[in-house]
Amino acid sequence: MTKSPMASFQPAGKHPARSFDKELAWWQRDPIYQIYPLSFQDTAGDGKGDLAGVLSRIEYLQWLGVGAAWPGPVFSSPMADYGYDITDFTGVDPLFGSLEYLDRLIDELHACELGCFSTLCPIIRRTCILGF
Repeated sequence: MTKSPMASFQPAGKHPARSFDKELAWWQRDPIYQIYPLSFQDTAGDGKGDLAGVLSRIEYLQWLGVGAAWPGPVFSSPMADYGYDITDFTGVDPLFGSLEYLDRLIDELHACELGCFSTLCPIIRRTCILGF
């Protein structure tokens, strides 16, 4: 059986690859890792990734040397467009977990000195009026 690269991982503060140019802002010099939670890591056993799965892999993100995580949309959605068809920008879709999991993910990323981006999917709603 092959040993996982995470087996010997020990966080050592800043990743050496991230310190090459202190003149630039972190978002200009550090890699940003986009995560599509639905296919990233399943912890509920239903075959669908969730926020708890992303939380369980923060050490892996550190090991990669990224400066920030960018989870795909996890807000309430009918999932007709893989989560980009958001119906409630204030709630996490139960498929992914809860708002508490999202808060914990952001807190843990920041505790590890990693940034966190959010996907914003503005929806322009139109009302068609006859004769307009």
